[in-house]
Amino acid sequence: MRALLRRLLPYALRRERLIWQRTVRNWFRRERFAQTESESSAYTHLLWEHTSRLRKQVDPQWEAAQQRKKRTLELAVRSLHSVCLRPGETFSFWRLVGRPARRRGYPPGLMLIDNRMVEHTAGGLCQLSNGLYWMAVNLGLPVTERHRHTYDLFPDDDRRVPFGAGATVVYNYRDLQFTNPTGLVIHIQIRLTDEEVIFQACAERPLPYKIRIQERDHAFYRGSDGKTYRTNRLVSIRTPVASNAPDAEQVIALNTCEVLYPVEL
Repeated sequence: MRALLRRLLPYALRRERLIWQRTVRNWFRRERFAQTESESSAYTHLLWEHTSRLRKQVDPQWEAAQQRKKRTLELAVRSLHSVCLRPGETFSFWRLVGRPARRRGYPPGLMLIDNRMVEHTAGGLCQLSNGLYWMAVNLGLPVTERHRHTYDLFPDDDRRVPFGAGATVVYNYRDLQFTNPTGLVIHIQIRLTDEEVIFQACAERPLPYKIRIQERDHAFYRGSDGKTYRTNRLVSIRTPVASNAPDAEQVIALNTCEVLYPVEL
């Protein structure tokens, strides 16, 4: 049925149907969600920091769209710049950012739709959800909703995180959500420079544990369909500060997706 709808309905109609279904489901949710708040001097301890380059190596035909991505990120960061995730609350990307529509100033950017790279409003927002997902797993925050990227679009270009350590978002039915069971108020900050996106998480005091994310079993391979695929698994290793000895290891992601750039095997 889903395949039939994909063939018969244009992307815009399919998207609106999914948005409506998710909106109805959200009416019945009872979680407490994180909100944007003014910055506070109470959150003085830096728990985690990460930087992500704004520009990637892309086909020249997409260069103009990539240049517009910074405007897209600037608009979204206004809603994500200073977020307080209190104990027991849920962080939701779309509840904070809202609908990224043209009437709100969002320009066209790169987006993968129906297996084709096209220009579409707010393309490029996944750079923010990627960084926020990486933050959540590095702080040991349970990720309650995460959608993997379907394809590996670009070759590694100064890659700073393992393959598969991201999260795709599509308003509003593909969200990124994670919770805070730590007992600390976690203050999330995102800033843009001309070259990078800077992600920070701060609190009043350190966490009682440290998290290390390890990539294992990474490989490229040729599938039976003749296509190239990439695979790995990501493992979270938790170490209590008091004992300084790892006490827990958890597989947080099993990744396999088609590669859309040339790879020598």
